[in-house]
Amino acid sequence: MAPSSPNPRYARATASSSLKCSPKSSKSCGRRQTLHRPSPSSSSVAGLLTIEPANREEPCLLATLPTELRLLIYGYALPPWLVYLDQKRAKHLRLPLLGVCKLIRLEAADVYYTRNPFMVSICSLQPNSPTCWTRKLPPAHLALLTRNRNMMLTIPSSDASIPRSSASQWHYAEPFGILYGIHGQTHRLHFLRFCRLAKWWLSCSEHSIKNMKWNYTFQEPQPRGWWYRLPTREDELRTWLFNDMTSITLPCVQEAWIRNRREKEMKGPALQMLDGLNQAFEELEKPEKRWGISAEKWMAIEAEASRRKEEWDKRMGLLKRFIEKW
Repeated sequence: MAPSSPNPRYARATASSSLKCSPKSSKSCGRRQTLHRPSPSSSSVAGLLTIEPANREEPCLLATLPTELRLLIYGYALPPWLVYLDQKRAKHLRLPLLGVCKLIRLEAADVYYTRNPFMVSICSLQPNSPTCWTRKLPPAHLALLTRNRNMMLTIPSSDASIPRSSASQWHYAEPFGILYGIHGQTHRLHFLRFCRLAKWWLSCSEHSIKNMKWNYTFQEPQPRGWWYRLPTREDELRTWLFNDMTSITLPCVQEAWIRNRREKEMKGPALQMLDGLNQAFEELEKPEKRWGISAEKWMAIEAEASRRKEEWDKRMGLLKRFIEKW
């Protein structure tokens, strides 16, 4: 009797399938790697871009240079000074170097928009105040500004942009609460100060500038007339901190804030403004001892400066802890 086959008949390959079967390699075929050209949006390194000449018959000297030299050339060709981003000076956003060709524009724009200092000045804390210049930039260049750590935003004094008439005040506070439901003019003023900040923080979190890291600067107090006593730089900063920013913690404001409680969206812009205030306070000039001042008077001046600094740090820490809970 013939020995039985190790495989049953129905499990054997037919002649037709054996002809179609390709021999297997002893080495396992790995997954084929697809080479993709790096894009400026996926990488922050401008040197990953490869410059190819438009006419291969003519030599392209810039393409033969290493990345480091090309970046140095862009650094010398691009303006190093402070650029004001407003509608009147929008010509600074259209540099001749950025219009040479596509690949040079990609490399040069990465250098220009991520390293150069830019400043935006606004006249009031109103929504969309600093955004007119954003329409002058392509979306790709606007995205590069989110990596720039030299973006400065100058805002006016704390007395600006608060409406005076009752009707204007009601419309001003309507997105966050009912102004007429607040008893007392002082509490209403607290709520109006809060509404101005809340509108600004929400506009910063909703617009295309929401991912930008602003370094806040504060305008110097402007004289209003011969009868007006011009406040000092420190007085202006203390008004921002103790009157405006502190309003968000007051019980009257928290009770009247019944609409648009979007604390998570307001948290980032609020902390940026606090950091700018603290930085401006740290940069204030220290009092210098003038000739003729007695030792007792000078000690009193130093003690008062130390007390005001301690008071500032205490209020700054309180506000930061309050906002970080949002």
